[in-house]
Amino acid sequence: MLCGFLLALPAHAFYLSRIDVKGLQGISRNTVLSYLPVKVGQTFSLEQSSQVIAAIYATGFFSDVSLEKQGNTLVIHVVERPVLTEVKVTGNKEIAKDKLNEILKKIGLVPGYLFDKSTLDRFITQLRAQYDNMGKYAARVIPVIIPQSNNRVALHIEISEGLTVRIAGISVLGNRVFSEKQLLSALPISSTHFWSFFTKADQYNGDKLSAAVQALQSYYMDHGYLKFKVDSTQVTLTPDRKTVYIIFRVSEGALYKFAGYELTGRVLLSQAKLQKIFLPMTVGQVFVRQKILDAEQGLKEALGDLGYVLATVNTLPTVDEKNKAVFLTFFLDPGNRVYVRHINIAGNLKTQDEVFRRLLRQQEGSVFSETDLKESIRQLNMSGFVEGQPQVTPRPISAYADQVDLDININEAHAAQALFSLGYGTNGPVVGASLNQNNVFGSGNQLGINFNNTRAATIYSVSYNNPYYTLDGIQRGFDIFYQRATPSNLNTTTYSTNTYGGDIHYSIPFDAQGDALQLSGGLQKLQLNLPAMSQLSAEVQKFIMQHGDQFNQFLLTVGWTRNSLDKLLFPENGFYQSASVQLALPVGGKPTEYYKANYTGLGYYPLFRHFVLQGRLSVGYGNGLGSTNGLPFFANYYAGGIGTDGQVRGYEISSLGPRDSNAFPLGGNVMTVGSAAIIIPMPGYVSEKIRTSVFVDAGNVYSTLGVSHPKQPRGGTASGPVRCSTGLNVDWRVPVFNVTLSFSVAKAINPKPGDQTQVFQFNIGTGF
Repeated sequence: MLCGFLLALPAHAFYLSRIDVKGLQGISRNTVLSYLPVKVGQTFSLEQSSQVIAAIYATGFFSDVSLEKQGNTLVIHVVERPVLTEVKVTGNKEIAKDKLNEILKKIGLVPGYLFDKSTLDRFITQLRAQYDNMGKYAARVIPVIIPQSNNRVALHIEISEGLTVRIAGISVLGNRVFSEKQLLSALPISSTHFWSFFTKADQYNGDKLSAAVQALQSYYMDHGYLKFKVDSTQVTLTPDRKTVYIIFRVSEGALYKFAGYELTGRVLLSQAKLQKIFLPMTVGQVFVRQKILDAEQGLKEALGDLGYVLATVNTLPTVDEKNKAVFLTFFLDPGNRVYVRHINIAGNLKTQDEVFRRLLRQQEGSVFSETDLKESIRQLNMSGFVEGQPQVTPRPISAYADQVDLDININEAHAAQALFSLGYGTNGPVVGASLNQNNVFGSGNQLGINFNNTRAATIYSVSYNNPYYTLDGIQRGFDIFYQRATPSNLNTTTYSTNTYGGDIHYSIPFDAQGDALQLSGGLQKLQLNLPAMSQLSAEVQKFIMQHGDQFNQFLLTVGWTRNSLDKLLFPENGFYQSASVQLALPVGGKPTEYYKANYTGLGYYPLFRHFVLQGRLSVGYGNGLGSTNGLPFFANYYAGGIGTDGQVRGYEISSLGPRDSNAFPLGGNVMTVGSAAIIIPMPGYVSEKIRTSVFVDAGNVYSTLGVSHPKQPRGGTASGPVRCSTGLNVDWRVPVFNVTLSFSVAKAINPKPGDQTQVFQFNIGTGF
């Protein structure tokens, strides 16, 4: 354009008597003239032409500019940029629409702005590069410019993201000390295999490749190879752009060992604390970088517990190349001791501020403590009042170098649950209605009114609990209930019960870390409903003859719990334990006295790549007291099914254990049930609602109290060996109803003749 202009103009200067602008539509002539570096009445030279063009282009209003001389008139021909009337992006899933709109607004591709083709081209190029970095090499980004009347255009950006590129193979070259198999197992990426559907580890992108390089470096440096390097990374994309092959070329270097360490600066920690932090670092051991990182973090956390939350720890290694040893110097700068001035809680629209504050272990006016802050977050997660992870931000106060405010932003969970259920479950038809309010009037107190009818039982109950009956965290609650149970509908020995009563219970915390004493006392009236004596088993007949069929009981329970789980729903780390002893004492009528001792342990341990190991153990033992010989049959333990203390999936509910003289399950006074599971990581937001695991269950119940009938030997382990099963379990959290649906598909490993197996089972519950 500029070259054509230079050829068209005369080489000599001329007097400028007029300036005309042609091609204007929405912009005035005076606006253009105001930007020009020349004025009417001046002499115009060839050298000034480039300045005029540059000035007009600089306005951003025009896509084309040319100059022409007509006598002493300078004619400027322009083409205005069109105005955008619409900008629409379709087909994007991996990149959020809000993020794209924000970028488009920032670069000026929004309705009402002038359209700049070069800006669009840069955006498309960057967007394609972003998809390439995400491993979507087959992604297509097609801009469609639609001309409209009055110099306007609409812009449609059509995106076809395609599939993420898969990793077909990974190789490591140059390794001598460790096998390729060992190294590949340490990487966060892998070639396609069975677990890839869950882990997405075979999906390639630039970030994952960088993480793999870091993982290789960490693996070697955690095994003593201080000078390890990844010399090159080669990624080869197949012609169909669907898979890649990755080759890492490495140099391992020599093996180094720890030569010792020293601390300098303001070391404010006790010798005992320092010994605990540096215990893993022993002179002569292989150098492990992770131990250094752990020591740095340990020092910061220990100083943070003393209020020095801005502490810095710098580590200087001194390398002895002759002896291949590393000596470490840790420089500690605690900075100022910091106190918490105010704690500001946001996001609680219904719940009273006090409900959250009493959960906090970090207090206003006290020294800032990292441990107390972590425990505060855990308590919020365990409360059931919040969804997602609370956001806690220390905010410095400009006027005070030794004080901060804590801003806690939460997302309130659904506190009220009104549920009507009608359906069919593993145990038959289900009809229920409930009104549960876990946060009555925002007070944190819990109130529940429930009706539930299944094949096994019909239950009406009213419950109330105040988790802060006292300021120091003692809980007190009440329960009133009526239950009609028909266990024989689940193939157990023939009988049914009518039970009604109430209790009061307390939970007394020992410490802030989850230890608590549980106390409960209540009265209940139990009426056995029995068919004709001829239809009863010999065991039930014997019990009725000795004790009758109606019992007034006082139930006293003393227990202990310890809870270090990281969150209430779908925990990933920590342990839960519960142990209790229950005494049943008569209140008038024929004496029926017995006790039951129970223990439950549930643990979660994080493994590699976000897999989690889950373990569960439930054991119980019961026996009679005083004149009661043995545990009453209606208080027996049962095993089999899903969602019970005696959970052994793959077998029908309550079907395991000793059988009565009619060959129906009778239960026993001893229960031992356990399971181990690998929780499979789920992608993104799905992990907060769905949990999938592969499990092995094992367990059974036994009688040590002399159960006998013609089909079984007397006493001992009449129910035979432990039963085992394996399968797949899916837990689906439904926040709207505040319930968890559990589904399992299980295979009984060692069923015995007469065992009742069941491949598919599901349950509705609210537990872990």
